[in-house]
Amino acid sequence: MKKILAGLTLIALIFTACTETETPVTVNLSKTTATELTTINTHSHMMIMVSNTTDNEATIQWEHEETTPVSGWTYNVNGSSSASGTLTIPANGSVDVMLMVIPNGNAGTGAGMLKFYDSSDQALSMKTFSYTVTTVSQYFELITISPTSQSVRPSDPDTDYKMRVYNPNGSEINVNWASAMDASNPASWLINVCDPFTCFGADVVDGTFPIAAGDTVDFKFTFNHVSTSGNGAATANFFIATDSTASLTSQTVNHTVQ
Repeated sequence: MKKILAGLTLIALIFTACTETETPVTVNLSKTTATELTTINTHSHMMIMVSNTTDNEATIQWEHEETTPVSGWTYNVNGSSSASGTLTIPANGSVDVMLMVIPNGNAGTGAGMLKFYDSSDQALSMKTFSYTVTTVSQYFELITISPTSQSVRPSDPDTDYKMRVYNPNGSEINVNWASAMDASNPASWLINVCDPFTCFGADVVDGTFPIAAGDTVDFKFTFNHVSTSGNGAATANFFIATDSTASLTSQTVNHTVQ
């Protein structure tokens, strides 16, 4: 009888070992959310690093889902227009996943997600990257208010060069600014910037400010020539941080004291 019991126990142990399920592979994402603003003719690129922290190579499923679709937009993931696929991630390694949103000339706000999971247990292993992309026909418009060139006397007071920045869109934007002073400016001149909220000292040469949907805000240079004759200039550069090249808009003002 003891031999029979021992044999049954051994069979049970073998059966349990053979039927034991593997623990699902879990992955880590370098980020889980993104909010992008771009123009209707510019693609939005979002890079996510997908990491495998186990000691074994892993095959991970991914799916792209549009939760708020915009008519005319198309998408691709690592160059593929497919809505799903697999990633092979080396042990203790990672792979980059590039999601591209292509507006194709259509304005709107769209949202979606990329899902990553082990097919052996989707619910337990799921990791999600969610995004929102807004496309506009124009980021902002720069409007000059005062003359862009002025000539004054050494005894005259400080001179303002005023401009406005207009947001023609249906959502708030954040505009970055950077000022550049001409190398010919007399060394004693002090040139200050005022954004919509703050007037800065001459040592502050960049910043950012929000503009509400449909709103216009003021921006200006103030030239304090300190009774010193000469010629000089300053340039205000405005841009959106996520698309600094395409959005760059500049205005140069020229100042003469004689």
